[in-house]
Amino acid sequence: DCSTITQQCVSFSETTAGAHAFEGLISAEVATDMQAATNKVLKMVKGPSGQPWAGATVYTMSAADGDKTIRTVPNVGLNASKNVMVRVYSGAPIGTKITLKLENSISGKSVFAEAVTTKLNEWETLTFDFAKPSKDQVDANVTYNMASLFPAFSEIGGTQAALTANTTFYFDELNYAVAAATPAPEAPTNAPTTTIPEGSIVVYSEAASNPGLDTFPQWGQATKFAEVSIASNKSLKYTDLNYQGLQFNAVDVSGKSKVRFDLWTPKAGKLDIALISEGKENAVTQSLTAGSWNSVEIDLSQYTVPDKKAIFQIKLDSQAHGADAVKTVFVDNIHFTGSGSPTAPSPSGGTFSSGFASNVLTKDGGAIASGGGSNLDDWNCTGGDAWCGSGANAAGGVGADSSMYFYYQTPSAATGLYSQIEVFAPNVTGFNGSGDTAGVDVAGKAKVNFNFNPNPEWYQAGGAKVAVVLTLGKRFPIDNGCRLQLHGVKPITSDGNVAYSMNLTSDFRVAADCGQGIPPTDVAAALARSSVVSSVKFVGADGGAALIGRNEVKSTANLSVKAGNVYPTTVALKGAITFD
Repeated sequence: DCSTITQQCVSFSETTAGAHAFEGLISAEVATDMQAATNKVLKMVKGPSGQPWAGATVYTMSAADGDKTIRTVPNVGLNASKNVMVRVYSGAPIGTKITLKLENSISGKSVFAEAVTTKLNEWETLTFDFAKPSKDQVDANVTYNMASLFPAFSEIGGTQAALTANTTFYFDELNYAVAAATPAPEAPTNAPTTTIPEGSIVVYSEAASNPGLDTFPQWGQATKFAEVSIASNKSLKYTDLNYQGLQFNAVDVSGKSKVRFDLWTPKAGKLDIALISEGKENAVTQSLTAGSWNSVEIDLSQYTVPDKKAIFQIKLDSQAHGADAVKTVFVDNIHFTGSGSPTAPSPSGGTFSSGFASNVLTKDGGAIASGGGSNLDDWNCTGGDAWCGSGANAAGGVGADSSMYFYYQTPSAATGLYSQIEVFAPNVTGFNGSGDTAGVDVAGKAKVNFNFNPNPEWYQAGGAKVAVVLTLGKRFPIDNGCRLQLHGVKPITSDGNVAYSMNLTSDFRVAADCGQGIPPTDVAAALARSSVVSSVKFVGADGGAALIGRNEVKSTANLSVKAGNVYPTTVALKGAITFD
């Protein structure tokens, strides 16, 4: 009950304590301790259904964040001690692995540690040593304020055997060192170290700024402003921020690929950054860490609305982010840089992706986008992690061992469904809205190669067939912009991780020819017009969402086989994606 513990301790006797189950855990609830009627504990039931990584997030605080809920615990002080203790009572065999994940609620940065049970049907205290994490590493600059427990964490190829029957686990006294209560600095003490490349278009910096720059135009904002000197370097300081514009002589940035900022805030949070041309704007959300300069770099392809030949305003806006809004920000070194002619092939040659750094970025700097939907949710997963989610294992930097998955699951059988992962080429973060998009030049290549495994239920539902979609980089000027697209469908031969190859000219068809008059079977003609591949998408799709490959072969998804109480379709990739 935490009464004898001097460190921070989360007790489920607290009225605000609770748990949120995910990934097919049968249940997670606060219950009465079977050995002490006055004490409350966390009761979790896990069975052979659901995902191997099914678990629950424990919390003493929760807050709404848009369409989701953030569930947190008091900050975990891993800089003071790397050990976190949890009392466990388990009906599982001795030696069962328990995994604890600590995470930052804003950035999502996380670290995992493991311990194994040594007692059966008896309380014991397990120690999770984050000096020896099982996945990722402790970052001294990250505040960990989310905690998730995974009982009997089993994965294919791992050392933990999957449960064969519903098994009950009890947890209590999440016990750890309190995060140091040193006051956060209110302003930076050092200048940013960014060097602005020659040829950049500079909006604001110590050395040179746009001659027409107005750093505090009156747009009816509540924001306060000052230009300050920090370590003999000038920066812009905005406080009480709701929104703030910067206005300057219009610049043509269509020949550039990125916009960069140095941003410093005393409190971690979120900020929307918009580029504006006359009557046209859109914003990109950035998450900022506290107490150090954030070197923010945004690919201009994410700004699809404004006219990049006439950008004359930038807006910083925190209004949409509630308690996570950035309210004070120091700004420096605003500039546009990079080449805006990204059609040159990637220097990696036939390597499209060497592996996964996270569930949103490859080890080569390419973006990853995942999603799913069905006829049951208007084709867009909106039900939180009960319906969909993703994850990745960066494997300590070893690309061949890294992996990523996205799952989409329905509470009842759907008649149409899709679940997908889209992987972009090295250093490509999205499609350029006004020109060609960079990628890997596959001229002279014959095959695309990848490692794939579906979830068992999809494989059992009449045989899994994954659609592979290649989107080529050249932008053709029809229908407000069009790119050639090749569709192939690959029958999957196992529900384990298997290497697959597909022949570009015989396994794919031209699904979008952008008005070029290319026959569906003439893939060579499509590649002759645009040999750069910008993204490779892997899709489990069926019913009204099914994709058609060569010879009218259709993709599939799981519409009929249950796992516990849901019908899951999980797209999972491992290692590299290559062309040869």
